Amino acid sequence: MTNTPAQILEATRQQKIAEEKIRREQPLCRIWDAEWNLQHVLGNEYGAKLTWVSNDTGPGQLELPFDSPAAQWIHDYQSRLDNGEGRTIGLTCDYAGARWSGIMDKFAVEQREDGDLVLVVDFVHDYEHL
Repeated sequence: MTNTPAQILEATRQQKIAEEKIRREQPLCRIWDAEWNLQHVLGNEYGAKLTWVSNDTGPGQLELPFDSPAAQWIHDYQSRLDNGEGRTIGLTCDYAGARWSGIMDKFAVEQREDGDLVLVVDFVHDYEHL
């Protein structure tokens, strides 16, 4: 069966609407321990910068309120070791059908101009560890 130009145009419009809906959805970002056991599902982060590079590595950075459970867990290095959760912290973020995943490189506590304490966590893409 041959599609008419009007049918093709309508199908194209519907596909564009579906793609726009996917792009408006919130990313699903999760924090994992060294054994890849889920520790935290994020949703209150101040910001996330993830570099999506095809077949290459890109950095990632999260900014979390310092008083959030995820920030406290990341910052409390000794408790993670004592609880058997390990030194390594993993991050996965799913967005628009793609996944960015990486391993924590370092973190720092910063105080913003408004007085808020923020945990800034840098990640390296896990493609670097293949």
